[in-house]
Amino acid sequence: MATVRDRSTYLVESTAVTSSNTVKNSPKAGNYVRGPQPALYAGPNTGATWSGRGRAPAWIAGAKDRSKYLIA
Repeated sequence: MATVRDRSTYLVESTAVTSSNTVKNSPKAGNYVRGPQPALYAGPNTGATWSGRGRAPAWIAGAKDRSKYLIA
């Protein structure tokens, strides 16, 4: 292409080019939401909350039935 005198035959019209930024990437399988999560459990006495992720706090760790702590 460097030796060609008329390079106009190789030009691409700008209307034919699409932007790759408009395509959204879908999440990969196996990924999960990171960062703060909404609270799923609330302590009855203190009002402390837990999202269900990570280590369970002491007020719910020993409970056999966690359904009574669920936030409706």
